[in-house]
Amino acid sequence: MDKKEVKINKLTLKKVEREKEIGERIFGTASKVKSIEQTDNKNIQTQSQNPDIQALQREIMELKTENRKIKASAALDKLGCIKTDLVIKALPDDCEDIQGWIDTFKEENEFLFKEYNSTHGGSYKPTQSTNLSPTEIMNNYIRGIM
Repeated sequence: MDKKEVKINKLTLKKVEREKEIGERIFGTASKVKSIEQTDNKNIQTQSQNPDIQALQREIMELKTENRKIKASAALDKLGCIKTDLVIKALPDDCEDIQGWIDTFKEENEFLFKEYNSTHGGSYKPTQSTNLSPTEIMNNYIRGIM
């Protein structure tokens, strides 16, 4: 064998060893990932079998639905809904955009929403009888008779 062939063989041998190391690393991490996934699956199965955990999960789901109803109720009250309880019952369970659904419901059923007249105190008119003295009241009475 020539020196060139020996160098080529050594280089290919080094490449093969490197690829073997890389393969072992990949296989090692892959086996670690598989073992982690298996333990996670076992943990999930044991958690789902535990009645305390199931009770807590049910309670969390109930609280989420109650929170969703409260948010919808507040939004409906803010818009001036007359029958909030009935509208909340019509709200679909899988609705993600509650505000968007309420807006479309309001457009379709305007009779369930009242409009507020916001005068902000600008329409206050005091009665004349409280501001008049007794002589002015008598004068107005006499003028009204004539």
